[in-house]
Amino acid sequence: MNPSTLEKMKRLYQALYALSVGLQATHIKLAGEGFYSAHELLEEAYEETRELLDEVGERVDRSGGTLPATPSGVNLV
Repeated sequence: MNPSTLEKMKRLYQALYALSVGLQATHIKLAGEGFYSAHELLEEAYEETRELLDEVGERVDRSGGTLPATPSGVNLV
């Protein structure tokens, strides 16, 4: 993987991480009318996002890139 693509994959990893955290937080705090269907939809969304996160992370690692070892190392902005 060329350096430019590797850098883009690392940024994608960070974006997916931020998305998964946001989806899970919303899933946990959800209440009110339509709770059950929205709760299930958000759960599915964050689980699929976590799967993508895993795939991207593994590709970066196999290509010699490094990723943060802890959540504090991920830029969530």
